[in-house]
Amino acid sequence: MDPRVFSLLKTWCDRLLSLQLGAEFGDDFHGAVLCPACGLLHGRISDMAYPLTLLWRLTGEAQYLEGAKAAVDWAERKMIVPETGLYRNDFASDWYGISVFGYMALSDARRAGGDALPGPVSENWDAILRRLSAGIFRELAKPSFRPNVNYFAGGAAVMARAWKAEGKTAYRERAKKWADLTLSYVTPDGMLAGEGYHSEKRKSPRGFVPVDLGYNAEESIPLLFSAARDLADGKLFDRAASLLDSLLPFLLPDGGLDNSWGARAAKWTWYGSRTSDGIGAALTEKPEDPVWREAAARTLSLYGRLTVDGLLAGGAMHREANEPVCVHHTFTHAKALAHMLESGLDFTPTGVRLPSETFQGVRRYPSVGVTLAAKGGFRASFYDSDYTQDPRLSPRGGSMTLLWHEKYGPLLAATPNEYYPVEPQNMQRLRYGGQILNMTPRIDAGEYSSVHDADFVFSFDQDLFQFTSRGFLTGLSGDVLTLETREYARYEYAVRFGEDAVLITLRSTAPGAVFRLPVIAGKEDEVVLSQNRVLIRRQGAAAEIETTGLWTAPFGSKERRFHPVGGFDHLMLELPLSPEGSREIAIRVE
Repeated sequence: MDPRVFSLLKTWCDRLLSLQLGAEFGDDFHGAVLCPACGLLHGRISDMAYPLTLLWRLTGEAQYLEGAKAAVDWAERKMIVPETGLYRNDFASDWYGISVFGYMALSDARRAGGDALPGPVSENWDAILRRLSAGIFRELAKPSFRPNVNYFAGGAAVMARAWKAEGKTAYRERAKKWADLTLSYVTPDGMLAGEGYHSEKRKSPRGFVPVDLGYNAEESIPLLFSAARDLADGKLFDRAASLLDSLLPFLLPDGGLDNSWGARAAKWTWYGSRTSDGIGAALTEKPEDPVWREAAARTLSLYGRLTVDGLLAGGAMHREANEPVCVHHTFTHAKALAHMLESGLDFTPTGVRLPSETFQGVRRYPSVGVTLAAKGGFRASFYDSDYTQDPRLSPRGGSMTLLWHEKYGPLLAATPNEYYPVEPQNMQRLRYGGQILNMTPRIDAGEYSSVHDADFVFSFDQDLFQFTSRGFLTGLSGDVLTLETREYARYEYAVRFGEDAVLITLRSTAPGAVFRLPVIAGKEDEVVLSQNRVLIRRQGAAAEIETTGLWTAPFGSKERRFHPVGGFDHLMLELPLSPEGSREIAIRVE
């Protein structure tokens, strides 16, 4: 048992228990957890039964089992949808698909407690599991249930676990059916699609499929591994392992997961996704693989660095932004941490290099419209898909969605074009940070922008190591900016990688066009701004950003704006463009 995993899990669970409401609050609230960031009761809090029960078994301290029992009992009183017998997501949503995660958490809690559980607790939990398995078998098979692919992976895991517990052959067959259905979404380039268009194998107008790396890494793949174990299915295990290998290039050396472009990137956190369970459980499945072990070690280190006031924050700068941390990250990811603890593995970093450290060049994922680039100390991703669930969400126009450097860390990170509560109970509002600004680098002219353009042309010049996007500045509704003709709406956005610099060339025929560059910078970072040069100094690194034009900082060089997606503070820079010529930018890190 790795003592660092135990210590972090205990820190998280102790904080959750400090926020759990006691019997004095009555049956409506007893067992729920009050979120200090959202000021509400998140419905899936019974998920923490597993990590709490594990801690009870390891420590013998009664408060952990009492907390687990109270959370489950509250869910039973307040979260059941009467028509299905399944759990709703929260008070404002009757979405019952999340019952697959509730089942797996309670099943893991039951296993972790084992014969040591008091008889009434084990009998109650066994009865709940039987009801949930029957409901999931029935309700998830209905044609009206049209979820994202992670729910079929979850359904496969539930049915496999229920077959082992109850011996019903129908459950085993359903587990295989849903596992096969999940795998039918795997693309030729090894990505798991289906995180959009609600389980229908439709493509975007330009032929791309929706993928969300956060949900794949933190839910779908770990759940496929669980199903493979319970079914003793070696082929399913190998397919899950292949999927995990395919996404490891997106795991950055600091443990961050580049999901800036994902279909559900509105819930992106620096380590994965806001309401999913964590990649750590999957990374324990091949203890003989040194890269997987090192990836797990980096993930664990990141979890520790991102823990603020005992809770797992969504990004690196919650503390600096003075924004409270939502409990949802913690009670879901505590399950992955519990799996890591139960694995018995040592997660001490070994120095083995990750794929993102060894690779230089370009990796293309044509089914998704994602390209990874690496040169020198820089790592970047580009999104040239036209897929979006909502034009307010995914940046289009061939956007550079991430720029990272080995010394500085993340420099640029894309966010939704507009932050709005697509899942109101699952997305954090800022308490103190004011207006939430789009952090995607882009060319704007009033309300028209490169990030709204679905008809852009994206290309890569191998000799120059340059990515170029050309198109027309477009509004949120899809209409192109027109003055006298469309010719006044053209833009060109080229990113070239040199040995020690990233060079950006910008052109637009639109009068009043401006390039917006939100550079990740903390409140403690020193910023020196002159007319054509910005220098950002932080401990161990300095980023220099020069231009042939004139920089402006619309909120001042000392002002930072925080974004809950990714969890970064940033300095907003603007560069006016001219229809008569181009502007160039050079980004260097020392």
